[in-house]
Amino acid sequence: MYITFNSCENIVKNKSIKIFVLLLISFNVLSGGDESDDAYYANLDAELAAFEAQVAAELASQQLMAEIEAEMARKSALDAFLQKLADDKASAAASTAAYQASLKVEEAIEVVIEEVAINEVCKPASNLSESNVELFKSALADGSLFNVGPQSSNGTEFGANRWDAYANCVSNYVNPF
Repeated sequence: MYITFNSCENIVKNKSIKIFVLLLISFNVLSGGDESDDAYYANLDAELAAFEAQVAAELASQQLMAEIEAEMARKSALDAFLQKLADDKASAAASTAAYQASLKVEEAIEVVIEEVAINEVCKPASNLSESNVELFKSALADGSLFNVGPQSSNGTEFGANRWDAYANCVSNYVNPF
């Protein structure tokens, strides 16, 4: 417990009261306890009791205020901790999202690299031009693969096996890495 100016003041007041009471008792004993002084001392005792009650109430009030201030400080610290926790949680979520996005980018890059590798291996084997490879990919994607054929100098090829060499190469491609 810290000693504050107010608590020192209260200690001094309490000691002053005790000294004053001892002085009164000593004076009463020395003077012989005259009956005419009884009313004066009774009134003095009542004032002393009222003063002690007031000092006790002030002490209780100061202690209550100290407890309230301590509770407010604890609440403030808790609020700061909870805010830091929320900030850390948001930061972790953002970091996780960025990491997952980077994984998706890496995966997409791997797919593109694999497609390029497949295309480089299968295009010469199937004797398709770059435009025919793109035509194959777009027709495969939109479901019209059997409605189109590779373009050649003679026009569009519509044989039953017009895409077979490239499709077989692509589907049987094994990544050497």
